[in-house]
Amino acid sequence: MTEVEEKAFLASLRAGVGRTGAPYTARDPVNRAAIRNWCDAMRFDGETLDDLRASDSGAAPAAMLAVWSMPGNIPRVFDPACPRGKVFALLKEAGFASMIGTNSEEEYSRPLEVGEQLTGTLSLLEVSDQKTTGLGTGYFVTTLTEFTNQTGERVGSWKFRTFNFR
Repeated sequence: MTEVEEKAFLASLRAGVGRTGAPYTARDPVNRAAIRNWCDAMRFDGETLDDLRASDSGAAPAAMLAVWSMPGNIPRVFDPACPRGKVFALLKEAGFASMIGTNSEEEYSRPLEVGEQLTGTLSLLEVSDQKTTGLGTGYFVTTLTEFTNQTGERVGSWKFRTFNFR
């Protein structure tokens, strides 16, 4: 790409910065079976798990926040109206088809209670200038998902950054 083409491409990638996608509701409410499976997979046997076993309601470990919004083992089709989906489509079309998650930052407002139904709302925070790393040349894309429960109470957030490269 020429410098002019690169600037135009970057502007198209950044056009969605600050925009928010449609809210999406988790497939299942917070539930004891998923909490137990997660704790087993993480080999977590701390005080919280003991409390869970003794409690009628139970609470999910805070680090499970994003678990409730994962699509499972199904092919992921990005919503073309989602600002992240638009950026990923533009990058893929331009040859930046490889992607790796680089880091995440999570904030937990409080433990999640069994029975809560979570909704996530994703917004596009940043698209970096083109960078070259040991993996290749590409762009870092940062999103933020804000999580609320069925009453609209904010329960946490998840900032996630990917590197899309060729």
